Amino acid sequence: IMDVDPEYSEAGYDTEDDEDVKALQRRGAVLDMEMDGQHEVVVRNFSQMRELALDEPKQYSEVIEIGGYKWRLLIFPRGNANASGKHAYLSVYIEVADHHELPAGWHRSAKFSLTLKNRMGKGRHKREATHTFMEKEVDWGFSQLIQFTELLDESNGFMENDEFTIVVETKVNKDYVELGTGPLLMDYNSRKETGYVGIKNQGATCYMNSLLQALFHLNSLRQAVYEMPVNIEAEYEKPTIPGALQSLFYKLQESEHAVSTRRLTKSFGWNDIDSYHQHDITEFNRVLCDTLEEKMKKTSVEGTIEKLFRGRYINYIQCIHVNFASNRPEFYYDLSLNVEGCKNIYESFRQYVSPEVLDGDNKYEAEGHGKQAARMGIRFDTFPNVLALNLKRFKHDFMTDIVRKVNDRFEFYPVIDLAEFLSHKEADENGEKESTVFHLQAVLVHSGTMQGGHYYAYIRPNEGPNWFRFDDDVVKSATEHEAVDENFGSEEDKYNPHMRLAEIRRRYANAYMLIYVRDTAAKEILSEVSEIPPQLAERLRADEVREEEVRRKREEELSNMQLVIVDAAVLKEHDQSRFDLISPKTAKRTTFKKYHTLNHLKKQLYPDTAPEKIRFWAWINRQNKTTRPSRPYAPKDEDTELALLFRSRRYDSTPTQLYVEFSDREEEPFFDPFDNVSDCLTFFKYFNLRTGEMEYLGSKMFRADQKTGDFAPYCRELRGLPPDAPVVLYEEVKPSMVDLLDLKQTLDGAELGNGDIIAFEDDLPDSEREGLPFESTQVWYETVRSRRKVEFKDKDDPKEVAFTKELSGKMSYEDVSKLVGKEIGHNPQMLRFTGSTDGKPKPSPFRSCDRPILEAMLKSYLGKEKTLYFEKLDMTIEELERKKELDVFWQFPNAKSTDEILLAVDPDDTMATVVAMLQKKKPDLFKGTGRPLVVTHNYCHIAKVNPMTECVAEYIDSYRLRVFVLEAPEEVENLGDGKMALVTNYDLHQYYDGSHRVAEHSNPFVTAVKPGETVKEFKERMRARLEISAKQAEQWKISVMDGGRPTLTSDDHVLFDKVKEVVGLESEHVEVGIQRPKPEYHSYYRSHQDSRSIKFRNQSQD
Repeated sequence: IMDVDPEYSEAGYDTEDDEDVKALQRRGAVLDMEMDGQHEVVVRNFSQMRELALDEPKQYSEVIEIGGYKWRLLIFPRGNANASGKHAYLSVYIEVADHHELPAGWHRSAKFSLTLKNRMGKGRHKREATHTFMEKEVDWGFSQLIQFTELLDESNGFMENDEFTIVVETKVNKDYVELGTGPLLMDYNSRKETGYVGIKNQGATCYMNSLLQALFHLNSLRQAVYEMPVNIEAEYEKPTIPGALQSLFYKLQESEHAVSTRRLTKSFGWNDIDSYHQHDITEFNRVLCDTLEEKMKKTSVEGTIEKLFRGRYINYIQCIHVNFASNRPEFYYDLSLNVEGCKNIYESFRQYVSPEVLDGDNKYEAEGHGKQAARMGIRFDTFPNVLALNLKRFKHDFMTDIVRKVNDRFEFYPVIDLAEFLSHKEADENGEKESTVFHLQAVLVHSGTMQGGHYYAYIRPNEGPNWFRFDDDVVKSATEHEAVDENFGSEEDKYNPHMRLAEIRRRYANAYMLIYVRDTAAKEILSEVSEIPPQLAERLRADEVREEEVRRKREEELSNMQLVIVDAAVLKEHDQSRFDLISPKTAKRTTFKKYHTLNHLKKQLYPDTAPEKIRFWAWINRQNKTTRPSRPYAPKDEDTELALLFRSRRYDSTPTQLYVEFSDREEEPFFDPFDNVSDCLTFFKYFNLRTGEMEYLGSKMFRADQKTGDFAPYCRELRGLPPDAPVVLYEEVKPSMVDLLDLKQTLDGAELGNGDIIAFEDDLPDSEREGLPFESTQVWYETVRSRRKVEFKDKDDPKEVAFTKELSGKMSYEDVSKLVGKEIGHNPQMLRFTGSTDGKPKPSPFRSCDRPILEAMLKSYLGKEKTLYFEKLDMTIEELERKKELDVFWQFPNAKSTDEILLAVDPDDTMATVVAMLQKKKPDLFKGTGRPLVVTHNYCHIAKVNPMTECVAEYIDSYRLRVFVLEAPEEVENLGDGKMALVTNYDLHQYYDGSHRVAEHSNPFVTAVKPGETVKEFKERMRARLEISAKQAEQWKISVMDGGRPTLTSDDHVLFDKVKEVVGLESEHVEVGIQRPKPEYHSYYRSHQDSRSIKFRNQSQD
């Protein structure tokens, strides 16, 4: 339920003098239409309606028909806003009465007014609105139609004899309607109007939709995707990225309506939350193309991505004063061009290739020439056939640490010639010169700011001049001016409060990614897809049949609703240790058609019982998180369709609950009229002190003015006790609150109402209560409430559950130890326990001296956990806790991960002792050479290697010193003339004054530097060792580290000779650094917009 914009709904609002409204009228809006007709709705017995609203906050009018359309009013007698007293308002909405009968996708655009009739002629109170009603917005109106103080005062002329009248007027527009700033495409068909279809937005996937449309219209890529092999049998249930992309492209090609990307995002391993995180389009393009390139390997379409998108440039360093140069080729799949400071695309390219001068402290170390002034830059060697240009619209301000969007004007052109940026004329496969002329094929636009925005795309699908705008599920024709000139950005970078909305949009909507196609390759790349492979077409058609079947089943499910029917038999079967009357999560659910009525339910559920002797009660969820019957349905409700009766739960998966009351009378009236104020339906349970069991016995109607002591005779009757048998009565308010009743209070005084539960027990003397399972009903409730189902896991094998027990949360630490010791056959004094957080062990175990109870051991910042980890010790817990804990990090052979291992040590133990303890605790770690190496770190910098005689005291509880243990690899064991090397990653940060700082950011791993091995060969060996792609390794820069200062090498250098030159061969080991490439600005945008990078998690399925 939503409110109309108050600008168009104030009482007496005059539309004739409003320019915006006049503009809407000129554009065919319904505001200028005469009403179809009117209908008066009389609201009677309003004070009683307000009483009923305490349980059911809204009421519906009868169905009214105006101009052939069915409506009804939805009234909140106590208001629908968070206000009270003199600030409370009557809330009234108009609803499409037959919305549940209308076809999927229906719309109804209407103007309507609600007028409170004044019997004294003091002037009308009228509110008007215009709205488009649809499946998800079936009602619209006013949360503040009139203040209750004004309505209820009869001297104002609205209320008389507890009733008032609302005059309803409506006008439905059957034609195309355009409201506000954009079209409401009621009957618009993108395929029919443009020949293309859009892609549905899953939440925040506009960035993905824009890129997918651009890739789809590169027809040679689409053809290659169609020809990728997939596992047909498993594809539907577990879609792979190639299979999902084939399905998406096929639907974009053949479907008549907008298509969904749910299968594609499912193949990524994404859930609904991922779909509501807007990522950077540049990064998504890179990740998707990298994935496709990998999936195409060893198939008939291998090399497609490289052929389309891969270019090459040369990273060069040219000395100025000596004849020495270093050239390193590098492949690229897209380019990131500066926007700020550049007027157009050519200026940005010139800035891209402009060399940087290395001089002063930043001189280049030229082999054989020492430090030399040099020019460093890039030269383009080849351009790809499809040139993807990312415009750096997001800039990280290092001074303020803020990312802002650059909206500067930046011109680009439908045709560009990049000849001036090539180092030489590139040639095609036949040796002929490649063209350097490129035609603009797609413009991907970002509209918005850093805080939020929207992506859409302008695409020229073929070599023709026609452009189209692809905006999620809508495709429209566009002009070249709209696609190009209107997305340059603005020359002004400030907001003007007097700026019109269209100007604001143009100001913040600008090109973010450009896709150009080489003119000589356009015919091949953009030519029509020749043919969908028959096997693929057959699979995709079969998928469509399956999807149609799923849709049909879904529609059938939507025509049903689930109800939990609760009668006396159900209440008796309920496990009373779960509190309340029933448990909604475990209660049996029955499916009914939404068009069924309560009278239909009576006949279906209880065919042998007269319908007049059955009464259904509404069931509510109370604020204290209990569920209880609240009031019986009135006879007039029993012929109302269930869908209307329970409309508030239409989109709720939680089933509606109904309590069934049976009359034991033999003649009418079978039920007394229900008074919501004075009648109180009460439920009774009995707790057997001797057996420790609770059971449900029955229910009865009482009056609010009766004493709670009047419950006692009925309790004795239910239990079959003598009339003078003493009983103790409690109220089960909620699981954490069970109160002893004062038998002298009235039900009203004790705040008892419909659905409340009375638990009673025999009033036994204290002498008889001794030795019983529970001293009282209250003690039983407290014990049951604290009961927990606990999974116990061995911390050394955390994936397997050792055993499961249901235990009291009040269980002591000692009792938990004894229980676990008995279950696993281990001394309870030699066990240590650790809690869990989010299914993983907490960093710190419990101290036995703290003696926590089980409930405390299962707590975490996320709430209550169900897992407790135990460790089997080789000493008592008291002995262990007198020792100190040392974090030792074991580095795995591939150097990609480490495992943190806690060891109990004495401060005077040596590193050799630590290694021996680790070998004893984790013997499986040393499976190779068996020779351990110890490397200590100080703030990520290497401190010492193999300090075996050093004491560990300073490493205990230190946040800057760390101990790493690893196994010497084979090449280090057989060094020969080589040197042991510690390899680490580092960043080189440049400050504004030109100085640099080295920041190491990874744990070093051990390898060998071999005589005669080039840097290129060393990189390949490290690539295989670290199990990374060749593309990543190509971007590495290898340096010899001297006291934290890097000396860069080139691929043709012999690394051993470079080490000898820079640091010599005297030390036991040398240090080698790997510099990773600098991040682009778009990564800053991503990190600020969404802290999670894009990941495809299901690739193992492919």
